[in-house]
Amino acid sequence: MRCGNPAWNVWERELSEQQLSTWIRPLHARQEGDTLRLLAPNRFVLDWVKKHHLAHIQTVLERLNPEQPAPVLPESAVASDRRTRRRVKKNPVEEPSGAGAANLNGGSC
Repeated sequence: MRCGNPAWNVWERELSEQQLSTWIRPLHARQEGDTLRLLAPNRFVLDWVKKHHLAHIQTVLERLNPEQPAPVLPESAVASDRRTRRRVKKNPVEEPSGAGAANLNGGSC
């Protein structure tokens, strides 16, 4: 998700600048089928987001897309990277350009 994205606009209105900078901006989003994976840079951020922000993130996404709410799966980017490396070793496939994780704010906010 990027700046200008409806979900991002809601978070900007409903969260403090400190909450956005500390907990939301470091997250990267990866759409995998119907699931939105939120990759946190480390375990501390992951645990904090799960405990304090995950319900809000899910609520905003469901409000914006009530017909097809995407399940949100938070995980550590380190664990996700390890799984990806194992999968690539077993079955090397190139990702199309532009695929993969994107910073929730597109890096411009």
